[in-house]
Amino acid sequence: MKKIIILISSMFLFIGLTVAQTDNTATKPGITYTCSMHPEISSDKPGTCPKCGMDLVQKASIQYTCPMHPEVISDSPGKCPKCKMDLVVKSSALYSCPMHPEVTSMEPGKCPKCGMKLKKTKSQDHQMKMGCCM
Repeated sequence: MKKIIILISSMFLFIGLTVAQTDNTATKPGITYTCSMHPEISSDKPGTCPKCGMDLVQKASIQYTCPMHPEVISDSPGKCPKCKMDLVVKSSALYSCPMHPEVTSMEPGKCPKCGMKLKKTKSQDHQMKMGCCM
């Protein structure tokens, strides 16, 4: 009877250790990682670019909206289909590189191109960079 209890305990211990050692790097749903030099490279978890070996960076999920029609939402800049006004960035805080304004992030960090610290910009400042005439 003791041998069975020891055997069962050992199995539970082994299973527990095996599960604990598995890769539990959970990624947030909807987050995409991309290479700053090769934007066609896309991954659902962090890693390195298969073309150049650079670290993949989190792709900013920026949404644009119309100031007059907030129900109009787009993933890219452009014009409102209803009133033809320029769409503006929907987020209230955005980080961008002072040297590479196309590098943006929803969180602070460093520019993958030059290593500079990303600066916090207000959405209106970013709208001006995107060509908004507000």
